[in-house]
Amino acid sequence: MADLETRLRAAMESAVASEQPPGNLVELVRRRHRRYMARAAVAGAASVAVVAVLIPAGTRLLGHIPGPAGGRWAATSTVYAGFQDKFTGTAITGTVIPINAATNRPGKPIRIGGSLAVAPDGKTLYISTGAWTIPVSTATNKPGKPIRVHGFLTIDPNGKTAYAVGTDAVISPASGRVTPVNLATNKPGRPFRVCSISGMIAFTPDGKTAYVSCHTAGPSTVIPINTATNRPGKPIRVGPGGREIAITPDGKTAYVLGMHTVTPINTATNTPGKPIRLGSNPTALIAICPDGKTAYVGTTGTVIPISTATNTPGQPIPIGAGVPAEEMVFTPDGKTGYVANGEGPTGRVVPIDTTTGTPGNAILIGVATAIAITPDGKTVYAAAVNKVVPISTATNRPGKPIRLRYGLPGEIVVTP
Repeated sequence: MADLETRLRAAMESAVASEQPPGNLVELVRRRHRRYMARAAVAGAASVAVVAVLIPAGTRLLGHIPGPAGGRWAATSTVYAGFQDKFTGTAITGTVIPINAATNRPGKPIRIGGSLAVAPDGKTLYISTGAWTIPVSTATNKPGKPIRVHGFLTIDPNGKTAYAVGTDAVISPASGRVTPVNLATNKPGRPFRVCSISGMIAFTPDGKTAYVSCHTAGPSTVIPINTATNRPGKPIRVGPGGREIAITPDGKTAYVLGMHTVTPINTATNTPGKPIRLGSNPTALIAICPDGKTAYVGTTGTVIPISTATNTPGQPIPIGAGVPAEEMVFTPDGKTGYVANGEGPTGRVVPIDTTTGTPGNAILIGVATAIAITPDGKTVYAAAVNKVVPISTATNRPGKPIRLRYGLPGEIVVTP
């Protein structure tokens, strides 16, 4: 008899046979990961109990035990690295590799591909394919019964409800539609439509409001959703291409990154402020420092700091000519940010001193670099093609690579 993972994979491919294929899978997962990173950075601002969305930085890992990159971790901590396998034309396929943080040894592959989200209590990993979401017990790394829901799961800070949202990267009935999922029962509720083309979703730290971006080449909107009633509110107009969303740790302001601007939104009134104009075209990176004082926007070759007190951009921080800033994480004290770029043969991670706005030496990792940081801030994990590399934040030096044979990484997350 085929094992459960094999049967699940066959079932998913059969179930999505009628779906239109996703666009660039790498870009889809990259966008998902950037969303996670921006919100993880927000979550780290207050305490280990403060969460934003998906896998809050303050709740992913507890403790520390010796590892090649230095530091001490809890023996139960697990790193999950998702890798692209192939796109069959009807389903996203891939592999998620659990890595024991105590030994840095990979475990048995979970042969399901998609975007990753972890419950705040760390007990369940959710792998979304676009047409299904598979819950995986982090205690056993065994998949459970698939949840038949279109879109990609984002978990509220309380861990009780998730929203499955389709994006334009996947042309399916999920685009523009939000489906609530009860995580106690893993049962989806009634879907509701928010717009024609949805982008990203972010929750306020108290979990009472979710914001969904609905972007176009022209003026875009952000839709607030009351999570108690699952009812969308009045659209909030933002700049052209408004897509990425980051929320301050106090939950008072949401920043929406568009094609040339960043639009602040007062979450108490859901009114937009004056757009912050950028001198350079941004990438899809916006992240907020744990102290909430600075938002960082990525461009090609720089990261632009924006004061959240005045909403004015500061001096761009160079990360390398022609290098797009794609992801950013912070140490819990907010003193150092790490910017990842996965393009080119020498995908890199660049440390930035947030006090002085100066970059450190680039840490070369490899193609398609994706990053996550432990809550104690002692180690950054960087996934690249066929490997995962631990980086000591004390020395900014990479440890011994964890060699894998699963190709192009999509994202990397860490659980308690």
